[in-house]
Amino acid sequence: MTTINDAETIARRHLADLEKDAGDLLQLTKIQEEPFGWVFFYQSKEYIETGSISSMLAGNAPFIVDRTTGKLQVLGTGYSADVYIKDYARLHTQP
Repeated sequence: MTTINDAETIARRHLADLEKDAGDLLQLTKIQEEPFGWVFFYQSKEYIETGSISSMLAGNAPFIVDRTTGKLQVLGTGYSADVYIKDYARLHTQP
């Protein structure tokens, strides 16, 4: 079973990997707890600090760390995050 501390560690490692590719510093902005695990949202650190639209990331899909498996699942960006979260919940939450 994955704890919130484990999930945050997994999330921060994922952000560090994304930073290498993007060349931007990234920061978690929200952690949403769900029955299946946690949904992590992030944005560029520069945007968070300055509010400058030119520093805002686009296409930065939120991701899930599953409570049972500890696996990370990146969500899509074509729909609202809620759509992807509901789909994941439907497939990964036991009745």
